[in-house]
Formats: sequence, C-alpha cells, structure tokens
Amino acid sequence: MNHKKPDISIILAVKNEEIYLNQALESILLQKGPSIEVVIVDDNSSDSTFEILEKFNSKFSNIKISKSLGVGKNAAFNLAYKMSSAEAICLFAGDDIMPKDSLRKRWEVFNIKKNKFVILSKMITLSSIPSMNGILIPKGKGKASTSGLSPLMPREISDKIFPVPEQLPNEDTWLDLHFRYNLKDSIFHSDTVCALWRIHELNSISHTQSFKVYSKKYDKRMRALGLFLEQFSDNLEAKEKKVLESQIHLENLRKNGKFISIIFLSVPLIEKLRAIANSNSFFYNLRKRLYNITSGWS
Repeated sequence: MNHKKPDISIILAVKNEEIYLNQALESILLQKGPSIEVVIVDDNSSDSTFEILEKFNSKFSNIKISKSLGVGKNAAFNLAYKMSSAEAICLFAGDDIMPKDSLRKRWEVFNIKKNKFVILSKMITLSSIPSMNGILIPKGKGKASTSGLSPLMPREISDKIFPVPEQLPNEDTWLDLHFRYNLKDSIFHSDTVCALWRIHELNSISHTQSFKVYSKKYDKRMRALGLFLEQFSDNLEAKEKKVLESQIHLENLRKNGKFISIIFLSVPLIEKLRAIANSNSFFYNLRKRLYNITSGWS
C-alpha cells in the first residue's frame, strides 16, 4: 500500500527534556493545516525523556523516534533529518511551545513562495525571570530571526545545510551562516511567531547562566565561523570573506575580554555592542538586567 508523504517533517533533537517535552509535543500535534510527521531523536538522555517519547510514539502514528548513535545535539539532528520523509522540513526544540495555528500560517506563506524559500519567523520569550519574559524577538516588522529557531524550508534547500558539523555544540549558528550567505536570496521574513522560546537554566546557552559558563559555550558555537569559511570559501564573495574574517577576529577579542579593541574594530555597531556586552562579567550582567531592551540584538 502506498502511503502519502506528509507535507512537513518537524524534526527535534532532545536531551534531558522531561520537564518540558510533553507540552512541546502537544503544541506540535495540535497544529492544524498541513499534514505532519514528528521525528525526534534523543541524544542519550539520562532522565525520562525517551520514556516520554515512547508513550507518544505508541499513541500517535505520525511520530518517529530513535536514540542517537553519536554524541551531541547535531548528531541527533542529523539522524532525525535522515529519518524524515517530507519535502518540507521544520526544526523545533523539545523545551519550546509552538503557538496555536502558527504552522498553518507559515505553510501558507511557504506555498505562496512556491516552496522555494526558507520561511523565518519571530519568537516570544518564556521565562520565570520578569525581565526576560514575554519579549518579541526580533521587534521590527518584516524582520525575522536568522538564529535557526524553527525555520520552515524545502528539502532542496535543507539538503545544502545538512549534515550539520557534529564537532559544533549546536545547529543554530551553522544555520544562521547559511541563511546570511549561501541562501540569502532564498529567505522570507515572516511576522508569525513560530515559538514560545523558553529561557531557563537547562538551555544549552542562555543569559540565565553565569558569564564564565555563557562565554565558554558561546565561543564553542562561534567556531562555526571558521568551519563555514573553510568549507564554503569558493562560494563567497571577497567582501563576504572579509566580513567572516572580521567576525572571527571579533570573537577572539570578545573571549579574551578586549572590549577596548572591540570599540575600534571595523564591524557593524550592533555586532560591537553584542561583543562588548558579552566580553566580561560586568557588561554581561548589565545586559541581563536590560534584557528586555537588548534582546533585539539577538
């Protein structure tokens, strides 16, 4: 018997998500409009995450689950991508919430764009910390997040992104670089809110963490810059290479706390401000207190 492929494969890489996973999966399964499959790979959790996945898998026929054979979030994402079958791919996180009807709204835009564009969207923060709760990111109309949070993309484009390098701790910076450089002419910025983004201590990286922890994790993510430049150098214009080289230099200054040198570096002002805000514990903690203002930098 031939089974029709789903319209969208929603893929998740999860690890120790027992607190939030039920709500995340329920928010996905309640979406109306396009037909979906939900493909979830567990990155060797030490809590009850996989048991929760097994319960959902036994109840819903459109859920596929597996345990990662590799180590790390990207290994889990890469396996989930291999397991997916639809011609449209949507990433999601096991601790976030997909707002009601948001998938249908993005799917409509996806079809208007003839299935040739990546649909990027906005998010709203969800946190027990008042200064970090209920913030729309990014704030400007017609401007979406390129950070990789729940992009909706055709497989012919996602095939250019996957597999994500497994030496990187997360997928988001790698996706962001593709969206900014390799795919810059195939991006549509939607004002739809695609996720309620939880900010909590168990995030892989967030401003709830200490400066020392955040800085170390941020630097590991930024290693994507060098990998991307090395792998796609032949596809980049000279000015794009120069920008990436400047960003690599900027990160070296940031992680070493050289905020004075950052001031005189020839990079866009917003990048300077972000780097300075994350260059030492004083500026970092100041940004945390002003998160509702500075979150637009993300």
